[in-house]
Amino acid sequence: MIPIVASLAGLVILAVVAVDILTTVLGANGRSSISGLIYRGCWNVLRTLARFLPSPSRQSFLSLGAPLMITALIMLWITAVLLGFAFLFAGGVAGEIDGVVTESRTDLPGALRLSLVALSTIGFVEIGPSDRGYSAMVAVEALAGGFVLTLAASYFIGLQQRILERRTFAVQLWARRKEGARPDPDAVEAALAAMLEGVKTYPVVYYVRPQEFEESLPWVLRRLAGATAPTSTGRRMAPSRRLLRSLAETLDAFPDGPGARPPAPLTPEALQAVHEGLHPGGDPLAERFLEGDDGPEKDLHDRYVEWLDHVGFIEAVSRRVAADLGYEDRWTNRGRPHLLPISDPPRLGPKALVLAGADR
Repeated sequence: MIPIVASLAGLVILAVVAVDILTTVLGANGRSSISGLIYRGCWNVLRTLARFLPSPSRQSFLSLGAPLMITALIMLWITAVLLGFAFLFAGGVAGEIDGVVTESRTDLPGALRLSLVALSTIGFVEIGPSDRGYSAMVAVEALAGGFVLTLAASYFIGLQQRILERRTFAVQLWARRKEGARPDPDAVEAALAAMLEGVKTYPVVYYVRPQEFEESLPWVLRRLAGATAPTSTGRRMAPSRRLLRSLAETLDAFPDGPGARPPAPLTPEALQAVHEGLHPGGDPLAERFLEGDDGPEKDLHDRYVEWLDHVGFIEAVSRRVAADLGYEDRWTNRGRPHLLPISDPPRLGPKALVLAGADR
């Protein structure tokens, strides 16, 4: 009775791990419920532990999250294969005990050892399968172990490529920002398409958290929110705007809790008051819209609502992702939003220096 129950348990374990591996590595979207739970569980544990560390050490500690998740997932796959075949081997172990060769027997510790020997392909010494059927399963486990390691290696190589593409794009954005230049529309469209496909195929990319804030996902989102906004300068970036929206919606599903929403728009009267300078500093988003808008005044509010639906949503997602990835202390700078100045290039040129007390 015990071998039958153990064999059924082994089949269930192997079936579950096979589905998870194939879905994660070879699936169209790379999303598996098991691997997703592992990623989220590991990240929540790391976030909890990081709260006890000072800020510099916390940033370094959280940057280890993605490598630890990938390692934990691969080890889980290997352990599941090991245990699954160990349960299958229960009742089919033959070996030598106190110099006496035994026949087939129920031996769960021995089955686990037999599974380890088969998976590692180091060869049998004092323990082995009891008949040809179990010998065939030993060969299958050896092949399965090699297959799992091959898929894990290919998964890791593809993941590294996606990470490198994202970091390269972030560095390019930062360099153009320092030069006061707008992002190149063609480069942005290609990079956003690659980032969107990367997050869907390799969800663990979300947890890849560079210590350099300018290479992070929240920074890239916030930087592109204004650059792709539906204004006169952003009209030609309409494809990039749609891709950025899809990327933000995909990222918004990762953090726990309710999703992000754009802020409520001002009424036409309130927007007109800001436009006329009657309420300076009352609504930073409205002021940013008015700074970049040069359309006719008759449909000002309609353009503002369209702009806010895009920029407000992207910024809400970027702020939510930044909080989830532990960038809270990097998000603000002396009480001001750290990312506020980076949506658009500087509009003002250099100002002349005036000596204190000089005649004007």
